[in-house]
Amino acid sequence: MTDAEKIEMVKAMTGETEESTVSGYLYLAGQKILRMVCGDTVTAVPEKYDGLHVEAACYLLNRRGAEGEISHGENGVSREYESADLPAALLRSYGICGKAEVVT
Repeated sequence: MTDAEKIEMVKAMTGETEESTVSGYLYLAGQKILRMVCGDTVTAVPEKYDGLHVEAACYLLNRRGAEGEISHGENGVSREYESADLPAALLRSYGICGKAEVVT
């Protein structure tokens, strides 16, 4: 999937119209994915994680203004986030359960 296709998909899924905003969130999501699965050796999100890249960007974009919220209730709607990072369930759906490193 090209960067332009990812941008269009995130815009369609979130309703965001500013390409620079979408690009920024794709960059942040990409950096998180690379840290989790590739370490410092890879600079672009591998193609097999394109779906995760888009979903992660949408997740981060949709949480704008509510980063780190633990609990919130208003008019019968309640919100609670498991962390300020990407949810474990999203990562597991792409087979990511963490990265082990050797400590010496």
